[in-house]
Amino acid sequence: MASPPCCPPNSTPALDHKPSFAGRIVDIENNGAALKSYVTGSPLESSTLIVIVFSDVFGYNSGRHFEFADHLSILLNKNVKSTVLVPDVFMGKPLFVEHRFLPGFLSHLWNVPSFLFRVCSGGAKKFIDPVYNILLPWLVEQGMKVSASSLSWVGFCFGGWLGCQVTAYSHNEENDNDTIQITWKCGVGIHPALSPERIIVGKSEEELIMSLGDFSVKLMPASNDPYHPGKSKVVEIMALNQSLPQDQVSIPFDNVKHGFCSRGDSNDDSVRNTQEKAERLTAEYILQQS
Repeated sequence: MASPPCCPPNSTPALDHKPSFAGRIVDIENNGAALKSYVTGSPLESSTLIVIVFSDVFGYNSGRHFEFADHLSILLNKNVKSTVLVPDVFMGKPLFVEHRFLPGFLSHLWNVPSFLFRVCSGGAKKFIDPVYNILLPWLVEQGMKVSASSLSWVGFCFGGWLGCQVTAYSHNEENDNDTIQITWKCGVGIHPALSPERIIVGKSEEELIMSLGDFSVKLMPASNDPYHPGKSKVVEIMALNQSLPQDQVSIPFDNVKHGFCSRGDSNDDSVRNTQEKAERLTAEYILQQS
């Protein structure tokens, strides 16, 4: 299968089965709008650490997003009461759907026009609004103490871009006054794709990273991702902003392809070992920053 437009060539295809999961899917409504979200871990009212996972283009309930959330929750809850959520920011319509009845190139041709139309109509706010207008107000209603809880994000592929966008949005003083005020503690981009910044916003990836200031974010690029230490302007800017060496803001996974963690087949021992390493490093980083 050809890779989605935001992913590098030869990326991991969509997973053709869904692993089991331990959490639950909830329906969230606010001001006439609604979205679904997967929730796992400690009850929200008792959590002091909350992580929001932004999915890849195949959607929140595809691949192993729920399994990742479960694993991350287990690792975090060994140290502090934590809740992990995977919201459906695509509102029931994934940006990319693999049509298995079509050959790879035909499936790609079928998907690309729809993908480009979806991401270009409504701008970045189309994907930010479900977070700030539905999900976060609901979290507060459920007992999340905004001043006390440590709120972080993890983003796969397109979700890595969205994580950066929701962070930049919280830094923008020109946002609507009624938007809930949130301070994000840190973010993790696992095989992130920042190219939607050019497609949707019309700005460069470097400009997006500059807008984050000294916000703590770590990238975990796969072998075919561009964000490697010493080879990427994005990583160079991140390191300067955070006053860290480049190899501390970007941890490459050179033995796997883009998509390995959110849609790689865990039945493959080498893939599973790499996924577990990414989960462990993510938990350690979030705990360190919280």
